[in-house]
Amino acid sequence: MKLLKRLVIIALVVIILSFAFKYFNDPYLTTVSGSDLAYTLDLDETLTYEQAKEDIDYLYKKLRRNHYSFVENDNDDIYNKYTEMITNLEETNTILDLYIETSKLISLLNDAHSKIGYKGENLLYLENNLEFNNDKIYVEIEDFMYEVYSINDIQTEDLVDSAKLVTSYENEYYFNYSFSQKLVNNINLMQMGVNHNNDYIEITYIDSGIAKTIQSDFIRKTSSSVDLVTYHIDTDNGIAYIKINQMILNEFLIDNISSFFLEVEQNNISKIVIDLADNGGGNSSVIQAFISYLDVDEYKRFGSYIKYPFYHQEFEPKIISNNKKSNLYDGEIYIVTSNKTFSAAMMFVTTFYDNFDVTIIGQPLGNAPISYGDGLLFQLPNSKLVLQTTYKKFIRPDETNLENTIYPDYYLDDFSYESIKSTIMEID
Repeated sequence: MKLLKRLVIIALVVIILSFAFKYFNDPYLTTVSGSDLAYTLDLDETLTYEQAKEDIDYLYKKLRRNHYSFVENDNDDIYNKYTEMITNLEETNTILDLYIETSKLISLLNDAHSKIGYKGENLLYLENNLEFNNDKIYVEIEDFMYEVYSINDIQTEDLVDSAKLVTSYENEYYFNYSFSQKLVNNINLMQMGVNHNNDYIEITYIDSGIAKTIQSDFIRKTSSSVDLVTYHIDTDNGIAYIKINQMILNEFLIDNISSFFLEVEQNNISKIVIDLADNGGGNSSVIQAFISYLDVDEYKRFGSYIKYPFYHQEFEPKIISNNKKSNLYDGEIYIVTSNKTFSAAMMFVTTFYDNFDVTIIGQPLGNAPISYGDGLLFQLPNSKLVLQTTYKKFIRPDETNLENTIYPDYYLDDFSYESIKSTIMEID
């Protein structure tokens, strides 16, 4: 009986320890969902030394616990920034200062998925559109684009330098996109050093060699819905065009992909265009769903290196069988990309590029084909700033290709179907 009791006790201890190990080794432990986020404190509110230090300690602890880069190296630059931030804390510290400095720390990861965010009701946007392209900022005024000289007396070169310090990116193409988004947002402008009172900013621009200044007001904008997927069959030119705006593998997308390939077969289409120029990612399972309609027996998928709190695993890229559907397609494939093509959309493009004979048209991808991913969401305890980071590193099928983007075979500035069609006709 004593032996049996001992065995039972040992078994219970093993079970408890295994459950405890599984629980504490979960990367998602203490994460929050987007719907559960509290509002971040206003930028001009302050934290005590102790509160600010608690937020910074929390941030660094989450990065060390989860980010795969800490498997690859010691990240001395991140540790040095962390200690510098603690050293420079005052008795009282504004949320804005904490927002700027934590953004600088996160940017050192070279991970476009990792960033510090602001959750609030007071998000405002400029009434004039601003864009960053070819190392210059442009402002849209009455449907014309003018080169910007300064914003609130900060010259564009200085503003670009400030933006690079607080922006997470892996290549210049995503920086261009991200910076363009930051330029029209009241919170991000403050993050980049453009002080304002949430009423307006002054933009000095060049018109025919003459410097002019306008006042651009901040306004509230309502988000507009975008179709998940649309397609049409151009029978006159033998082209089937499908535009996927998000990688969300739901019944609607599955049905549209199925219908798309059925109509491709019925109309003897020899060219398909997959437009991912506005696709910022989502679920990489969309890749397999799409490939299942291609007449290929197998392909090589992404590998992944995964960091758990107590250990890490490496799964190399490997060849898998294609679970073929009916209506198989074996014609020409064109993929449209831009610097907004990111995350799971990048993985889609890269999987096709590394495995099949495809033609890329558009602009370089905004996400490196070998990069960190799979997001974790946390909220700093006192400031309520939002930390997004990752716990995986994805390895492209052709792991020997270390380029930080995929360049198009043919460049496009106009992403309308007419422009895409003309480019394809010229290729032929």
